[in-house]
Amino acid sequence: MAEDEWNGASDEEYPFTYGRYRSLPTEELRRRQDARYRTWDVVRRDDDKLYFITREEDPVEWEHEGCFLEGIKCDAEYRPIGCVLATFTGLSVIEKVGHVSKDEVPQWEEDPVARSMPARDLPAYIRSKGYRPPLWMVWMDVENFLRNGELTRKLYEEVPPGQLREDIRCAVAHSKDQERITDSPYIPEWQVGLGLLPRSSKDGGEVFVWPQELDVLEDMVAEREGAPKDNKTRLYPSRCKSYAEYFSRLRRYERGYRESDPDLADAFETVIDLVKDANHKEWWSVVRYTGRKEIGPNGLTPQRCYYWPCSPEHPEYEGVIDDEEFTSYLYPCDPSRWEIVDDPTGMAARALGGEAETVDFWEMGDTELDVWAHQRGLRAKRKGSYSMLPKEDPWGESERDGVEFACPECGTQIAFDAWTKVNGRDDPKVAEGIVDGSFCEFTCPTCGYTAHLSHPCLYLDPIHRACVYSVQGDQMRQGVENLFEGLEDDDGIDGPSGSVRRIVFSREELADKVAALSAGLDDRVLELLKLGIAGQAMLENKVDSQSECTVLFKGANLDDLVFEIDDETGVSLIAGIPRGAYELYVRRLGNSAASDMQSFYVNREWAKTVAGIMDKEAR
Repeated sequence: MAEDEWNGASDEEYPFTYGRYRSLPTEELRRRQDARYRTWDVVRRDDDKLYFITREEDPVEWEHEGCFLEGIKCDAEYRPIGCVLATFTGLSVIEKVGHVSKDEVPQWEEDPVARSMPARDLPAYIRSKGYRPPLWMVWMDVENFLRNGELTRKLYEEVPPGQLREDIRCAVAHSKDQERITDSPYIPEWQVGLGLLPRSSKDGGEVFVWPQELDVLEDMVAEREGAPKDNKTRLYPSRCKSYAEYFSRLRRYERGYRESDPDLADAFETVIDLVKDANHKEWWSVVRYTGRKEIGPNGLTPQRCYYWPCSPEHPEYEGVIDDEEFTSYLYPCDPSRWEIVDDPTGMAARALGGEAETVDFWEMGDTELDVWAHQRGLRAKRKGSYSMLPKEDPWGESERDGVEFACPECGTQIAFDAWTKVNGRDDPKVAEGIVDGSFCEFTCPTCGYTAHLSHPCLYLDPIHRACVYSVQGDQMRQGVENLFEGLEDDDGIDGPSGSVRRIVFSREELADKVAALSAGLDDRVLELLKLGIAGQAMLENKVDSQSECTVLFKGANLDDLVFEIDDETGVSLIAGIPRGAYELYVRRLGNSAASDMQSFYVNREWAKTVAGIMDKEAR
């Protein structure tokens, strides 16, 4: 586009879009610049996501950007997907798709019962009648909660299960500064009424759980002070009435060691954060004990609800806060004796499904010692032990390198962060960029030239246990072969050892392999399919039979696998192959002597070799 068609403005005057919309036709650009949207409008952005506009701001100084909008992502029924506000420019909006207004008269407002009931009871009634609840109603309730930092159990139950509810729970947990909570005990508002912690609620007191790191810190303090390590009473939360009281105690230690032993003070800082993470009751599961008999003194009472502590950082079973109401102890996870009431991390369901590491006994024995302990209100209980510090990921994190190069069009020096390693599990958006072609794309800030940077990259897929290395040059290829062969000797269980390993030579080949992994498909079977697709395209004269033909896997839908066919003359076709064809080749390969043939290079040459083996077997 000529400069005068862009109002004579340079890219520096477009700080929020960085020239992204320079290629828009003039008429479309003007339309987007002039468009205005109202609160309650639902719009579609150029990333094909829907947003419910919660506020429109007048353009500030960058008027040519179009208005600045604020909204929350929603689904096709205009229901919120989360409660995180996004701010974006009007230029990114393609169209308005709907409007939900407080002033409109939806079906529920014609119901006299709905019109006469309190606003707080309205959402539940709307759902019970099958009316579509207006988005503003759910959003405004959540917005009020976020502003006031309060959430009643009734409002929490009115929010449909899903991402919005989890966002609310997360917001509550992080809005509470445990060092200031003096409730004795603290129970989240939506859990009030479940009968949790009856003894502490009556007499005052708080319950705590702690990870192994607190035990280590206790030993560090004992060693420094020359005290017996088994006298573990300094740092443990015994007889603490509230979170505020306990964390105040730990803070006194941390401040006391700050000058004389900074490393120990830093250890206190770390452990304080870990104990905080472990004691967000918003994430603890609530489970009802449905056994028919009481389990000993300070044990379990039938039909009473109990906390099963856990956290997003450690979503595993670690025990039950029983009738002693001090900390968590291990009990059997027998699904016939437990009923889940609230399970935000899914931990309780997994534990009752057999995944918990716990004890297998409910009752004490009848030895003389057991009888003596029972008469004195004692019970042999075992506390679960776990660590909150994250384990090192054997797959590693994604990595980028800063590179500088000259624009091929105008020579301007461009600084660019190129991906050298991508962990697809941790960075799914980057993986999507590899498949859709936006990976390593750059735009010159001077002339607007757009292209892709050719750069080596290692793609890791821990979910499907696969490594794909896009290499450049024969020397690098040989080095990667040695690297991949060395993985055979690595005895790591969770890391790349034993994974599928591939070497490719272009951005397009990398996209092909990542698309196959994302769809959960065997790239060997796809290469066999592609061999047939290329041959059929040549037979039907859809591509030049005298030129090289390339077939790349692009993705899958419910019925078909989608491939792109290109030849050297510029012909480009899209072909849909029924999934049944893929399943047929899966069976053929599985029944062949070539079924165990893995190679670093699974490409057309590999497919020709395997197809030859399968053809001979079929004769």
